[in-house]
Amino acid sequence: MNNYYEKIKFVKMKIVSYLNEILKVYGNELLLRLEEYNLLQNKYNCIESSTATGFIMEEFIVSKLETYSQNHNNVDDIRIERKINRGTQTTSYDCCVTYQGVFFMINVKVEKGNNNAVSAINILHNDYCRKNPEQEKSFIILKTKYDFGES
Repeated sequence: MNNYYEKIKFVKMKIVSYLNEILKVYGNELLLRLEEYNLLQNKYNCIESSTATGFIMEEFIVSKLETYSQNHNNVDDIRIERKINRGTQTTSYDCCVTYQGVFFMINVKVEKGNNNAVSAINILHNDYCRKNPEQEKSFIILKTKYDFGES
């Protein structure tokens, strides 16, 4: 089997297992609060129909993955890092991993319904093809679904 493919499978398995462990700590349920106010308390809230929830959850996931893996050695496990000194508006990925010479760009997506968007194709093309063209790369979409419940 292809060594490149084996690296992709390993990194994918690690990312998914890390996210599952993180969410397990929270009982697969997150409270959306500001100060002590539950933002979903009013049934007519504007949060449930907003894309802001997705951005908040994506930030939560990236932050927790980075913290969870900060002491990993990139041999038996992987260390997920946030892009330094840059927001995600100008790149196709939210965080990254370098494992055995392959640069993994990870695009975190959360969806309530259907969110098939990944990134603007010109930004993805620039990140994958034009930046460091000699670097072996992989682009991973880490997708998770969410729904609103009562708490």
